[in-house]
Amino acid sequence: MRLAIVGIISLVLLWSGVAMGETWTTPVLDGVIGSDWDGDSGFELVVTPMCSVQIHFTWDSYFLWFGIDSDSCRRYLGDGPEDVSFFVAIDVDQTFGSGALGDGYGNVQFSGCYMPEYVFYYAGGGGWYEWGEWDAGSQSWIWRGWRNDNTFYAWDGGGVYDDEIGILWSDIGDPSGIAVMVWNTFDDCFNTCTGDPCMGVLFAWPTVNPMGPCPTFTWAYPFFDPHVPLGVGEMGFAPNSVPWGDNGEASPTGPASWGGIKALYR
Repeated sequence: MRLAIVGIISLVLLWSGVAMGETWTTPVLDGVIGSDWDGDSGFELVVTPMCSVQIHFTWDSYFLWFGIDSDSCRRYLGDGPEDVSFFVAIDVDQTFGSGALGDGYGNVQFSGCYMPEYVFYYAGGGGWYEWGEWDAGSQSWIWRGWRNDNTFYAWDGGGVYDDEIGILWSDIGDPSGIAVMVWNTFDDCFNTCTGDPCMGVLFAWPTVNPMGPCPTFTWAYPFFDPHVPLGVGEMGFAPNSVPWGDNGEASPTGPASWGGIKALYR
């Protein structure tokens, strides 16, 4: 009988997500991506001769959580010439041809199944960001304003060097599934698609997306069914177990799953 009871308790914990320690996770916004993030939130690690950057995703019932672990870079989200900006593009309908063709800053173009309906621009100092919603009727971005809620930006001399950001599900229409693309640029970089001489995209995720001036993104992280069977409301899910989703295919596939990729850097 004791064995049966233990088995039932274990099954309940697994179903609730407690035993797996993954989603739903609510990080503490303190500039440290540590044990408060679930163990499977880390995606591709980008390594350069100068530094390394890894992004993180997890979620709870209210937020999609996004983290930037760039301890070795010492480049901050801010308004200075040496600062960087990060961008998160979110597709909420997974419909071919639906969504924006460009990012609204003139630096990135999109094509295929996962063109975004929302872009969040982490391009200010002190936790400030702006965001936009794509209007299909006018084929243009609707600017939704500047905010500084649910963010923690690292800063020089602050003693912590990770950035932690929450995106409210309600801000993006409480979707059942999403596809996500991320990139960064220097803060003063705009309009590389029309000839601005800045370097353009420095890093992009998934890393199969191109970098440099005016790249076209055709890959996304597919947080939707069947890759996340219950969609972004699922508890006990390892976010980095999703494959790459290719915009060019109706049924997203990728060259590898995160289950294999993460072993390379852990």
